[in-house]
Order: sequence, then structure tokens, then C-alpha cells
Amino acid sequence: MTFAYATLLHGEDYVAGALTLGNTLKELGTKAQLAILLDKASVTEKLVSLVEAVYDDVIDISESLVQAPVEHVALKLGRSELAITFSKILLWNLKYDHVVFLDLDTLPLKPLDGLFEEFKAISTLEIVAAPDIGWPDLFNLGVFVIKPLKAVFEELLEFAKEQPSFDGADQGLLNEFFTLSPGKYSWKRLPYLYNVTPSAHYQYVPALERFKDDIKLVHFIGAGKPWHARFDGDEQFRLLWWSKFDQFYEDESDRIHLLLRPGEAHLLRFNKLENVWDGGSLPAIEDLAVDEPEPPKKVFPWEEREHVQPTRVWEPVNRSREKPQARERRVSLEGQTEAKILLVGTGRSLRRASNQFNEDLKFNPEKSLEEVSKMPLMFLAKKKNEREGDN
Repeated sequence: MTFAYATLLHGEDYVAGALTLGNTLKELGTKAQLAILLDKASVTEKLVSLVEAVYDDVIDISESLVQAPVEHVALKLGRSELAITFSKILLWNLKYDHVVFLDLDTLPLKPLDGLFEEFKAISTLEIVAAPDIGWPDLFNLGVFVIKPLKAVFEELLEFAKEQPSFDGADQGLLNEFFTLSPGKYSWKRLPYLYNVTPSAHYQYVPALERFKDDIKLVHFIGAGKPWHARFDGDEQFRLLWWSKFDQFYEDESDRIHLLLRPGEAHLLRFNKLENVWDGGSLPAIEDLAVDEPEPPKKVFPWEEREHVQPTRVWEPVNRSREKPQARERRVSLEGQTEAKILLVGTGRSLRRASNQFNEDLKFNPEKSLEEVSKMPLMFLAKKKNEREGDN
């Protein structure tokens, strides 16, 4: 018989959980195959290579996804990402004789290979799973044991089309199929120690303390996963997950790829648009009709005015490109002396150069000082002459 642990991965947000799960199973010494149903179209090549390095059997399901109606899941659970979990139906079509399914948000604490031996006698019409913490009359799909059979797989597909899931997701659907619907299928209980789901709302703390050393596996239920935050309510088990992740992935570049949360663009759902040239039916270039472009519309008021030819034109005074030369003319300064005057129109400003006037008109400091020193004596002499004239 062939045995395998199987899990399901769609999207980059759960890759860190998938790798930690696979590495932990190997560390615990499992002899079974590690199989993963992977939607390769939803993750990067870098992350695909990391997954292929851990899992023995990577099964691409990008062409065979089974989805629940997204609006039902969002309405009933508020988590549209769970729509893809309908693809768990594909587990019944695997090639293995015995399969233990583990959710990506589970962390094995002890070896689990004993499950294959303990439940080797189950039939293909049974599912082995632990009770759900929220409603113990139903089972939780974090961990379950099955024997795949194609006939059951086909019945599940038909059942999914006809019977709505009461919670909109895979857990409601499979509970309807194996537990709530009368017929040949049945649920066999798995001990809760194989699927412990602690949370902030967990009420039976004394039992958790009593059996904590016997716990086989921890299941981090809810929207907040360990890789989203190191500390968030259930630190006791969350730190166990982080210790494993830190042990397996020390390289900083790998950690960035695994822990950086992706955007939400992949959740958008709209019809795919195709360009005309993608179909290869473009007409030849010579067959393309090219219309004359329309003139741009006028926007500003001055664009509407008429264009009138000017009636007066100012001609430039100097048409040559040569630098104009100043012309000189001698003029008389009221009989004193002659001076050189630059004619206006040369483009140069008038200058008061030192050689513009005659040498006699230049300022002489020594001569001026001598003249100024004589002024008091001349003034006294003038006054003396005035007094003598009066006498």
C-alpha cells in the first residue's frame, strides 16, 4: 500500500505554512510521501521552487480547481478565500491508497505515522476526523484520514453541484455528505489530540493544561495565521510555529518572500480582456485606411480672431551685422573750449572719459588747494578795502 500526507495550496499567503508543515513532518521522521495539491498559477516561480524542494509529489491543480460560490462563502463566513477549499474534493482522486490530509495552518508536535496503522481498516466510504470545537456533532477538516476512490470523487463532484454547503465552504459540504445526509457514507471520530484548535475563545483551559503534553498537532484556526504576526493571542503555540520556521529558513531573502503578505489584486474577479493583436487577425498594413487627422479645437479667445496684415512696418536702422562705429563731432562749449561729443544712435552710452575735455579743464588738486588757501587772505583784504573806502 502507498501512504501519503497531503495538503492543498492556493495563493502565496499560505506558502510559509506549507513549507513549515512539510519540513516539520520530515524532521519527525515520517516514512510516508509528502504530496501537495498546488495551484501553480497563483504563486511565483521562486515560491514554487521552494515548495518543490520540500514536497515529494507536487500536483498542479491550476486546471482542475473546484470552487464554491464566492458570494456564499463571503456571506456566511466573511472569508472569500475559503471558496478554493472545495478543491479538497480532488483528494479522493489521488493515486495513493491511504491519505492523511493536513491543513497548511497545522503544526505537528509528535510523529503522526501511527494514523496509517491505526485506521488501516477504514473503508473508502468513511472519513476519519476530529470533532469541531464550535459544534462537536460535526467534524473539523484540519486533519482527516481517507482512502481515495474515484467513484467517491465523482459522487462528491455531483453532490457539490446539487447540495449547497451550510457554511459556504468545504467543511459544511463534506459534513453534509458524510454525516448529515442519510446514506452509505459515515464519519469516524479522530481523537481531539490530533487536531487541537486553541483560540482566544477556547473555554476549557483546564483540559488544555491537563493534556498539553499529549497533543499531537496544533491547528491555528481563524483568519490570523502564525506567519502574519509572531504575537497574537495564543503565544504559547504560536511561538512553537515560529521556532520551527526560524530553524528551517534563516536566509533573509527566503524569509522576505515567505512572510511579505501579497496584495489583494488576485481576489478581483472580472472578465479577461484580450487585445485584437492577440488573435493574430490583424489586417495588412497596406489595407489599413488612414484618415486625415482633424485640426485641434480652438480653446482660447484669441485663437478666434482674424489674421490681418500689418499696415505699418518698422524697418531696422542698421541692417548690417557689423558692429557700428561711433562718429565724432566737435562742438563749442560757450567759447571755453572744444569737446568731443558721441553722436546718439551708436548704441553706446555717453562716456565721461578722461580725454573727453581739454587738459586745461581737468581737475588739479595741488592748484585747487593753493587757490583755496588764498581765499581767507583775499576775504580780509576785501574787508579792509571796504573800511578804508568808507573812511
